[in-house]
Amino acid sequence: MFEQNRSHEFWEWFKSRSNQLFDDPTNADIILDLDRQIQSLGPFDWEIGPFNEEFMYLAISPNLDPKLLAITRLIVKSAPKVKNWVFYDSKPQKPYISQWHMLNDVGKPILIDTSFWKYVLYKFQDGTFDIEVNVVSIDGNEQTRLLAVEIAMANILGEHTFLTLVKNVSVTDSNEFRGIIFKNLYQQLQKDENSTL
Repeated sequence: MFEQNRSHEFWEWFKSRSNQLFDDPTNADIILDLDRQIQSLGPFDWEIGPFNEEFMYLAISPNLDPKLLAITRLIVKSAPKVKNWVFYDSKPQKPYISQWHMLNDVGKPILIDTSFWKYVLYKFQDGTFDIEVNVVSIDGNEQTRLLAVEIAMANILGEHTFLTLVKNVSVTDSNEFRGIIFKNLYQQLQKDENSTL
């Protein structure tokens, strides 16, 4: 639930530390403090990064939960103007990266490689989609595989677009799967004249 007073307190705190965070975005003490502040708002994720040469961004993320997107929107809508900073209510789209590391269901660090993933889209009349993704060699259970696919889709589409455009995600590891190379997902949706991208 959105708590306006707590949101106001967070933004007041952020304003007081924004210059220091801008100048030293890898400072462990500030990052830990920022994490605590955002966790006090709710079960959210977050990230910071360069927006352009003059600005940084802070994304307060619904943590891949579409039910939390309305709350992060309200939190970001209540943000004041802060010098050299822009704010997002979800994680922004990123350049395609085929490999990264994450923890699986037993806490083991694993490598995710999307180079050979394939997908099939199923489009609905309202312009939204279901997607089936064929993954290769993920060391983890079904929940780990689904989370890896959701992270990859949120990165390639942007979390907001992923949560609003994609209704259901299913994961398979069939050797007989026929589909489109995963890295082409954004381009395919972008070409669709009814897409919201």
